[in-house]
Amino acid sequence: MTASPRFRGFPSLLAYRKLIVVLLVGVLLLSCSSLSLRGQRNRGVYHRVKSGETLFAIARAYQVSVQELAEVNNIARPDDIAVDSVIFIPAADQVLDDVLAESRLRAGETPAAAARTAAPPPAAAKETPKRATAAEAKARAERAAAEAARDRAALARAAERDMASRKAPEKAPAAESADRTVKKRDDEGGGAEIQFDRKRFIWPVKGRVVARFGTESVTTDFNGRKVETARIMNNGIKIAAAAGTPVIAAEAGKVIYSMTLERFGNTIIIEHDDEFKTVYYELGRRSVETLQRVKKGEQIGSVGDGGAGKTEPSLQFEVRHRNKPRNPLFFLP
Repeated sequence: MTASPRFRGFPSLLAYRKLIVVLLVGVLLLSCSSLSLRGQRNRGVYHRVKSGETLFAIARAYQVSVQELAEVNNIARPDDIAVDSVIFIPAADQVLDDVLAESRLRAGETPAAAARTAAPPPAAAKETPKRATAAEAKARAERAAAEAARDRAALARAAERDMASRKAPEKAPAAESADRTVKKRDDEGGGAEIQFDRKRFIWPVKGRVVARFGTESVTTDFNGRKVETARIMNNGIKIAAAAGTPVIAAEAGKVIYSMTLERFGNTIIIEHDDEFKTVYYELGRRSVETLQRVKKGEQIGSVGDGGAGKTEPSLQFEVRHRNKPRNPLFFLP
């Protein structure tokens, strides 16, 4: 039987279904990954570093991981923070006035707290008998006070020994190391790690980084004094390169999105092992299709010409792990 003329030339029903599935997957990916980046300001507060504060004390006081704090503020070395510099604290609701006191309070929830709890409480002053003379009452009070002072001193020494036993020597990271973990412990005895995975990806394009991940400081002149103030959030990095420069896959994987998006232009998302994804947008052209597998270093497109309103051609590049934006500079060689 001959098909009706009005249906001739139309794609098959299977092709329509595949197209609908691809579109739904794309919408789901974009909704999960929060791709709208520019102009987006994440919830959090800006903390101005005071004398004596360390990155680890700040992280512990605000109850945020040191890794996230380092990545969002582009801190490769924990001792690089300076007094009066501004650090963005993601997800925080209010600025803490005394970070060191709050950090010590958080540290009190560790074994040091148990040592203090297990120690005997200060002896209470004995009740003076009704018939005791004033001199006897005074002597008893002085003895009780002396015993309490000895107990407090013993508690302090026990706490110091506990913190000293948990304190580890510092290790300076090697600047040339491809993969390294920066370890440091602050004065309050806490510890954490800053991890780098330099071998995870390769650079998607040759060029210079003109916008970093997370926050960038903005220095303004306030009454004749240079002040570091508001910062702008960015979920990726921008790499400046000449229009037409080849863009390659940062790692082998499967293309799960390859389309043109309003505001972002030609966009490609590649899924990799270990729940990582890389995102490439504002491309001049795309040379791969959705569901296509690509090799590490294979060309997937090219840098665009910049378009209206842009100062220079560039590639916007993201690294996401479990749909959470991560700092690409912590994963690139």
